[in-house]
Amino acid sequence: MFAELCRVVSPGQLKTAKSGKCFLQIELSYSYFRFGKKHEQIVEATLWDKRAKALFPMLIVGSWVFITASDIHVSPHGGELSKLVCTIVDIKVVQKDL
Repeated sequence: MFAELCRVVSPGQLKTAKSGKCFLQIELSYSYFRFGKKHEQIVEATLWDKRAKALFPMLIVGSWVFITASDIHVSPHGGELSKLVCTIVDIKVVQKDL
C-alpha cells in the first residue's frame, strides 16, 4: 500500500478496456527529501470504473489529491529517473486549482 499527497501534472486520459470497463490514467508527482535534497517522484496512476468517470473533470493539472494505491511497481522513465506505476484504491481531491 502507498498513501501520498500528490499534484496532478498532466491531463488524465479516460479510456475503455477490452472488457468494457472505463479507466482513467493520470500522471501525478510528489516531493520528498533524501540526503537534504528535494526530489520529485512521478506516479502513473490508474483509477477504474464509475469513480474514473465521476472524478475525471475534477482532476485538472495543478490539483492536489491524496491517494491510497496498490499494485505498485517501478518503471523506467527517461535516463536515470524512474516512475511509480500503481492502481488507485482511494482518492480525495484536496484542492482544485482554478
